Amino acid sequence: MRETASHRATLPDVLRSMRALRWGRLLVLLAVFGVWFAALGAWRYRQDVATTRAAAYETLLIDRQTAYEQWLAVHERPVFGPWQQVGPFQNILSIRHEPERNPSATAQYGTRWGTVGWQTMPQYVDGYITPIRLSEFAREAIATKPTICLGRTIQATSATNVSTFVGADGGFSVSLNGEPLLLNDKHGDIQPGEERLWLPLQAGENRLVIKLEINRVPCRFFFQPDFGEPLTDELLAELDRRFPIEQPRATGYRELARVSATDAEDAYYRLTEFPVPDDILLEGGGLGFLPDGRLAVGTRRGFVYLVEGATNLEPGQVQFSEYASGLHEALGLHTSDNGEMFVVQRGELTQLLDRDGDGQADTFRSLCNDWGLTGEYQEYTLDLERDPAGNFFTALCLSDEERRGVSTSNVPWRGWIVQITPNGELVPWCCGLRCCNGLCWNSQGDLFATDNQGQWVPATPVYHIRKGHYYGSPPSRKWVERTGSEEARRRTERPPTPPAVWIPYEEFCMSAADIACDLTDGKFGPFREQLFVADMMKGTIVRVALEKVNGEYQGACFLFRRGVGAVNRMTFGPDDRLYLARASRGWAGAGQGDGLARLEFTGRTPFEVETVHLLRDAFAIRFTLPLAADAVERTAAITIEQFRYEYWEEYGSPKIDRELLPVRELAVSPDGLMLTIRVDGQQAGRVCHLSLPRLQSATGETLLHTDAFYTINSLDSGDEVAQQP
Repeated sequence: MRETASHRATLPDVLRSMRALRWGRLLVLLAVFGVWFAALGAWRYRQDVATTRAAAYETLLIDRQTAYEQWLAVHERPVFGPWQQVGPFQNILSIRHEPERNPSATAQYGTRWGTVGWQTMPQYVDGYITPIRLSEFAREAIATKPTICLGRTIQATSATNVSTFVGADGGFSVSLNGEPLLLNDKHGDIQPGEERLWLPLQAGENRLVIKLEINRVPCRFFFQPDFGEPLTDELLAELDRRFPIEQPRATGYRELARVSATDAEDAYYRLTEFPVPDDILLEGGGLGFLPDGRLAVGTRRGFVYLVEGATNLEPGQVQFSEYASGLHEALGLHTSDNGEMFVVQRGELTQLLDRDGDGQADTFRSLCNDWGLTGEYQEYTLDLERDPAGNFFTALCLSDEERRGVSTSNVPWRGWIVQITPNGELVPWCCGLRCCNGLCWNSQGDLFATDNQGQWVPATPVYHIRKGHYYGSPPSRKWVERTGSEEARRRTERPPTPPAVWIPYEEFCMSAADIACDLTDGKFGPFREQLFVADMMKGTIVRVALEKVNGEYQGACFLFRRGVGAVNRMTFGPDDRLYLARASRGWAGAGQGDGLARLEFTGRTPFEVETVHLLRDAFAIRFTLPLAADAVERTAAITIEQFRYEYWEEYGSPKIDRELLPVRELAVSPDGLMLTIRVDGQQAGRVCHLSLPRLQSATGETLLHTDAFYTINSLDSGDEVAQQP
């Protein structure tokens, strides 16, 4: 076939086509770049506008703070300076960090993420729910749920007390001038006014520090000083008019504070401090009343003091006298009905005798010292109880090998609870304990003990103590052969005896100390025969209500009282009050770390969950007061989360296998005292967290504590309330 000339492309034609194509592409590229540059210009314009607007708003906030301070000065009120922020720090709320101890506005602090200093935060405005702005360090640390410290300077012309309302997402603590004032360890959402706190300001400069758990993003806080309702509202309204904030102001915090603040607990259980002489550092290790009403207090520093007048209505009437000294850590003390006094030291059980009647011990009789010591600091000998036959019981802590956090039992009976007979013979009783710092008898004559989270101890257990049982911490098993008990040896080869109750570590109890049983027959309130557990690191007391299911103890725990300080020992007195001795040196206690106090029931019954009973497919919750008539409608917000702990060598355990149990049915008993919650999916070996809304009683009281943790060791096969112990 011949090609015609019209189809034949010459070289010049090809070159012209290529040039045209290149110019077309260039024009397209120029158009694209033009659009891109136009978009970039618009974006930069918007950014400039936003930056200008943000700068203008920040200036407005700074001007508002200046006007705020001027108003306070004119009205002769303490002047609250601007907020500052520093952090992050490690994620244990109850450990006091350096900004709390040394809150200077110019200080620098070393953290695992680098050196940090205080930064002024004009965005934080009193009276508003404010999201925390996280630094680069804090964003890097967010996976560890760190803590952040907020601080401000308060100038006062004279010493005075100022009321404030505080709230936050998650837990928080408050310190003033380096001294702790409050630890709120809740894990719920922010509620403005959930704490009403009085600040004891000194004349001149004061430094306030609020530490927050950053357990979510955004994490918010609320703060508002109270200068009287009309005056405070007038101030905020004037500031809002002149310097408007880009969000609504918080309301309702006064009403909430009336029902949810820590001081609400004081309306039912009053905390009273005893004045201690300045020359006595009372780090309590043991408590016991003598028949004449004097209170004996053993101390970590090896003294025993007698306190006369402890049961008087006026605590200022007490008198302290030194009864004994030179002991090696008097961390357990027992007094008998006949006036005998016994103290357990680090290496010995000792009877103290006053033979000449001059009020001071003159004879120290060694009853038993048949356990091992190496000099390692954690080899404490803790608490002292006695049974009706005259046998003593005390707990021997494991060693901490070279202070590396590795528990060991290098000498006999470390990690054991031991019995000491009246003639001084040591009988190894049970093993598998890590650091048992509390023993007590319940109303049935059964022995119970606390232990502390660590290796092989995933949270805070309360154990029913029985001879030959193994409770899970392996180092102490090495001494079982010496007991000659085949039953004890077999038990160490089986899964350990579970606790009657797990107390959750983060929410309630991080360093369990003493345990006491209410045997006052109702004189201490509506919690007859229940157990009370002191926690040093959170400064709280936890309540434990037990039942027997299939012959074994299990039950629920509840928060009972906050703000009591680092309580180490407790005992009920002859006046049916609960006496508390504090000690926190070396143990990172919360709040006041020494001294003596008492809790007394005021006679006003709190609206609380009294007990939780396990049914075949339900929980039966009994309240101390009848529920309001519309209780079922208000219970729609009830949640029940089930989880378990991992038994492993790691230090503690997170909650694992977490699941929400579906609530099928709610029913209130005719008398309004019992709420039955039908659920699906209960499992043995789990803990159930029952989270209740703030229900109302028939008399208008608000539920004081809304969380219960029930430990299921065994599932009940019936639909009746289980046997009470």
